[in-house]
This record gives sequence, C-alpha cells and structure tokens, in this order.
Amino acid sequence: MKTLFIGNGLNYLGNNNYSWENLITDLIRTAGKEDLIDLQNVPFPILYEEIFLRGLKYNGVKEDKLIDKVISKMKDMIPNDSHKLLEKANVENIITTNYDYNIENSLIKNFVLFEIVTSC
Repeated sequence: MKTLFIGNGLNYLGNNNYSWENLITDLIRTAGKEDLIDLQNVPFPILYEEIFLRGLKYNGVKEDKLIDKVISKMKDMIPNDSHKLLEKANVENIITTNYDYNIENSLIKNFVLFEIVTSC
C-alpha cells in the first residue's frame, strides 16, 4: 500500500493568499497582546494556548472569538498547484499534519467544509 506523508510545507510552495503565519499574527492581534507573545520555536498548540490565555487575562478575549477568527481565516487558504499534483501521486493514503483542508479541496470534487459552531 502506497502512503504519502505530507507536512504543512506544501502550503509554502504556491502563492497562497494566506498562510499559517498570517493566521497566528491575526490571532495575536485579536487577543490584543502582540508585545507579550513570543513566536520563535514554540509549537502551534502551545502558541495557541499562550495567545488564548494572554488574551483572556489582559483583554478579556474569550476563546470563541479566537475560534471564529480561525474559521473565517481558514476560508482564505486555497490550494496551490502543488496540492493539485497530489491527484497524480498514485497513492492510496495520505497522512498529513495539514489542518487547512487544502489537500481535501484539491483531491475531492465538491468537497464541502462544514463549520462547527461553538457556544461558550
């Protein structure tokens, strides 16, 4: 069975109009604590927690506001030409660290992302 492992680097190969770095920057701005959050060498889950907790502590920003920002900005991430090459890869499985649905959007015709509505 042929399996392909893909990291998030695939998103950097095209000319996407939005990136993970843009998302992180937008979340930090939403939390309102640009001066206190260190972006260097911090894994995304820990970075997200830092953004959330500092936003809550210093500005009263609730997590649902950050989640809404993620949902709205994820729609700005679009598949690039590299994603579209995956159709020709002739693999049975894809394992990925991808959380932006570009792989699904490029491989599955009429792929629809359902929004999860949260209430806190």
